[in-house]
Amino acid sequence: MGKHCLVFTYILLHCCVYLLVDTTDESPFKIGKVNVVWNKARQVLKGKRLTDLYADLVIQDKREKELKKQKFDGKDKFGLFEADVRQGLVEIIKKYGLSEYFPNERYSEGMNEKRSRDKHYQIKDDRLVKILKNARKEGFTDTEIQLLKEELGHHQLKLDEYNSLKLDYEVLEDQVDNSLENLDEQEKLWSELAQKKKDMKDKHKQFREGLKRLENQVTDRDNSAGVFEDPRVYKLWALALKAGMNEAELESVRKELTHFENRIRKAEYIQSQLEKSEQKQNSGVQVDEKEHEELRQKANQINKKVDKYHKDLEERIHKHIDEL
Repeated sequence: MGKHCLVFTYILLHCCVYLLVDTTDESPFKIGKVNVVWNKARQVLKGKRLTDLYADLVIQDKREKELKKQKFDGKDKFGLFEADVRQGLVEIIKKYGLSEYFPNERYSEGMNEKRSRDKHYQIKDDRLVKILKNARKEGFTDTEIQLLKEELGHHQLKLDEYNSLKLDYEVLEDQVDNSLENLDEQEKLWSELAQKKKDMKDKHKQFREGLKRLENQVTDRDNSAGVFEDPRVYKLWALALKAGMNEAELESVRKELTHFENRIRKAEYIQSQLEKSEQKQNSGVQVDEKEHEELRQKANQINKKVDKYHKDLEERIHKHIDEL
């Protein structure tokens, strides 16, 4: 926080971990196995690390619920989605150093290692290769490197799809002529060209946004929440990063959270002034009753606004997660 941050706020941020997530809640998720991981994690993790895990488990819980629904509906006949969901939980367990507590969740490691290699072995684009090199320089762990390679593999695939679309577009373009013959066929080709161009634009935008996010993740991972220090704000940002937002949406959320954190600081300052006034009263020091009452009303009012704003932001971010 700023230089003029109050001492009690500093203590709040570093001691009251319960504000990041409700660590007293043993069942914050719908799926039992996710709650089991959460309950073990809250015994061994703390602070922002615990909040980051919570954000990952929100997504995992949603995927587990979807798997349950697919099984009920008789879908996922070959078990591909189930394997992917289970592997997601394994990766979360590894990512947060919880493997020793869940030895049975090592789930076909040989197969998974091959699966991981298949996802990233063809990383060819120089920009993606550079991100991987920078991650190693930044001291990423082997597990983090493995997960990053998989994500880079997904982005290489998007780029390959874009290049394939571009090639198809060029082939179609060569088939177009501007003569008046075969107008119906020419119109069909122009329509296909327009659709290919739109698909190319969408795919390239996805790649650029993903590339930017990965670059930021690697070069600024220790400050992925920007300058957010209040636990409530950091929790919202951690969730936003998992909510599938594009770069513009994330930037909008970041600005709103910056504004929200400023509101919290103002509320904390007014609350501290009220507490000082109350301490004077309790110790027998004469205070202006009118000023004290105005301060109390002001503190109540701004605290209610902070709570309402916090609830609104949280609901909007969860709406994005539900739409994944």
